[in-house]
Amino acid sequence: MAGMGQSPRGGSGGGMGDWLRENKSFVMAAGAGLLLIVSVGFGLKALMSGSPASDVAKSSRYRTLVDSETNDVFKEFKIPEGSKWPLKNPKTGTLSLYPAEACYWTTDGKYKEKPTWVFLRAYTQGLDAKTVCPDCGRPVVGHNPMPPVEIMLEAARAKGKG
Repeated sequence: MAGMGQSPRGGSGGGMGDWLRENKSFVMAAGAGLLLIVSVGFGLKALMSGSPASDVAKSSRYRTLVDSETNDVFKEFKIPEGSKWPLKNPKTGTLSLYPAEACYWTTDGKYKEKPTWVFLRAYTQGLDAKTVCPDCGRPVVGHNPMPPVEIMLEAARAKGKG
């Protein structure tokens, strides 16, 4: 008969390995409990310090707007909760502010880092109304697409040389 510290096969016992095999359920439950505690801790930290979800909610309340009459641009304009388009222009008092669309093209078909902010005529003249960028002359649409990656990379390389 094997004594204390002896394995049934003779020699010293397996120690921790045998204990882990014999207590597999306990070890798994302890690991799951530790994982749960760590997850709750990270969740609480995110809630207390401002989580990425709260950043998304905050950023959705700030938009770049353009005045449909004057073409004045209002960056980081706070959208009042429950408001509808058009919003009131703080300079003129008229209901003429709409979401602006960004155009990143130059007249010679290249990319520019700072966009021209454009008012979409469709907001006031119907969905069939066409809008053209006043800077480059290209059509502008809702969720206006960026230039292709190749053109943006070419502009970045040219900027690096200059």
